[in-house]
Amino acid sequence: MPQLGLGSSLSRGGVLSGFPNTYSLDFDGTNDYIRFTEQTYSGAFTISLWVKGDFTTDYKEIAGSSDGGTNIRVKDANGRVQLKVDGSVGGTISGISDDTWTHLVWVRNSSNVFTAYRDDNSSGGNTVAGDFKIRDLGGDGDVDYWTGQLDEVAIWDAELDADAITAIYNSGTPIALDADD
Repeated sequence: MPQLGLGSSLSRGGVLSGFPNTYSLDFDGTNDYIRFTEQTYSGAFTISLWVKGDFTTDYKEIAGSSDGGTNIRVKDANGRVQLKVDGSVGGTISGISDDTWTHLVWVRNSSNVFTAYRDDNSSGGNTVAGDFKIRDLGGDGDVDYWTGQLDEVAIWDAELDADAITAIYNSGTPIALDADD
């Protein structure tokens, strides 16, 4: 199994959750959402996930907070997904095709500069200050539900480098993110 090169900064507790690649979370677009215990990430962090679904509709939330200030959402009908942090866009990823598994990664370094990746390719960076907050998405009637699937979702409180992202992407074959090697 490839090394992620994180040394002691990644532990089994560092991964929010990892889903075996025999199953994925399936959202039907009508009332499905994820409820988290609130977590706040400041400073450097990395979000990695595999996504497949409908990218032809505008502004559908994939994950985020109920206040709408922090979320991962389908931006428009051109296959773009963006990460917002405290209301500011932290990285837009373009070229996502409907019903095709795509690996998405957002990395924020300690200087608040975001770099977004789609299938192991960097799409530049921009600076966004603020905390990334994960908490209840949905249930309050103010959510635009998304249709699609999520798999291999992981969040680290560290800045992963390009080699680690390549190892996670692994040419489209997911690795076990709950392992520390």
